[in-house]
Amino acid sequence: MAYLVKQKFNVADLARIPEKKNRVLIYGSDLYLCQLYASYLRLCRLETRHCASQDLVANVLSGFMPSLLLVDLDSLSYSGDSWLKNLNFNRDFPSLLIVTISGNSDSKSVAKLMSAGVSSHINRKFSRPQDVAEVVKVLLQ
Repeated sequence: MAYLVKQKFNVADLARIPEKKNRVLIYGSDLYLCQLYASYLRLCRLETRHCASQDLVANVLSGFMPSLLLVDLDSLSYSGDSWLKNLNFNRDFPSLLIVTISGNSDSKSVAKLMSAGVSSHINRKFSRPQDVAEVVKVLLQ
């Protein structure tokens, strides 16, 4: 025990927990695509985990504590911006970077995603899995 301005606290509470800058959670229902993204992310020395259920994403985030969430919007049963707002990512995970991937997004839906807290959006039609890994790597630096 130690005292600071007449307040009692444990010295262990002062230990700084290192940030996990190398962890990525991939959400998507297409297992093949998620494994493909994960293989390229591992080549960039990033630790990955996959979640296939949109209901379990918040629980996996709490346990895995990644610094970036990669979301396949085509796997969601409703719009990405409302999903993000329902999960309160900005309040519960304020430092979490969110990257979305979609094969069919227009500029209005991308603008809604950005206002909901998305860091970057990737159009699947014009990118390769290597490009996705490079975007994630740059955002985590």
